[in-house]
Amino acid sequence: MPKEIFISYSRKDTATADRICQALDQAGITYFIDRQGISGGAGFTNVLAEEITKSQIILFIASQNAYQSAFTNKEITFAVNHHKHILPYIIDGSPLPPHLDLLLSDLNWRTIQSHPIQTTLISDILTLLNRPTTPISANTPIYSVETPHSSVKTPTSTTTQAEIGQWLQQAQQLSEQNRHTEAIPLYTKAANHGNPTAQTLLGDAYFYGEGVKKDLTKAVHWYTKAAEQGHATAQNNLGYAYQNGIGIEKDPAKAVYWYTKAAEQGNAAAQFNLGYVYENGKGIEKDLAKAAYWYTKAAEQGNATAQISLELLYKNGEGVK
Repeated sequence: MPKEIFISYSRKDTATADRICQALDQAGITYFIDRQGISGGAGFTNVLAEEITKSQIILFIASQNAYQSAFTNKEITFAVNHHKHILPYIIDGSPLPPHLDLLLSDLNWRTIQSHPIQTTLISDILTLLNRPTTPISANTPIYSVETPHSSVKTPTSTTTQAEIGQWLQQAQQLSEQNRHTEAIPLYTKAANHGNPTAQTLLGDAYFYGEGVKKDLTKAVHWYTKAAEQGHATAQNNLGYAYQNGIGIEKDPAKAVYWYTKAAEQGNAAAQFNLGYVYENGKGIEKDLAKAAYWYTKAAEQGNATAQISLELLYKNGEGVK
């Protein structure tokens, strides 16, 4: 399945790339990122070329490391030659080398210092994909629910997506400082206004009891809200809840449904979980070939548990030679 984003970066910047991937997962944006290096030779080069061609946007994580990477330069040049939309994102404040300055001279650059990942960068990407964070445009009124368990929606006249983004950013900053209790009202406001990332993070708060009393039923409630909007992380979490009967009645078939939704968007955890249910026949007919397929998808993204599971399938010749 084609990914929406191709991430071009230096492996020396993996920590920042991981933060960006986490934000993309939370926003339900699919992406391709090389976590295995270029040891595959010409075959792997073909894979990268194909992924660049199929993707809608090339996210260039720009840094001194990336400028010095011959392979990253080749990816960007290839993308330019194929008229792909490139979104450059400078993460270390370093000046552009002349050849990239010329190659990308007509593009608008973003910096991590002035344009935070969770808000500006994700907003830019969603806009370029023609996928607003909620089904409502940023300049139109947003609707909120009266209580977490109410399906009745009431309009508010002034709240815009920009304000919701500010609530979410403030809540995440508070959470990073372990000020979870202060973050909860902001997550709740954004979640009540339909923001799927806030809904997912609020679900996490109830799941782990961070800033609120642990409540697995409420966790599932918010995961469901976000999952129904296509949020991949929430879909995976909801699948896990159904698989194990956490906060909701156990339903292996629904677990498979939500795992599949998230796995098809490229969520590595869901890909592993889907491989597991196929391997063990949990909620679906046992199919070792499909288990190997999904383990491979997750393993290629660096999921260590999937790599081990896939190794065992190869060792025993189960679903693969």
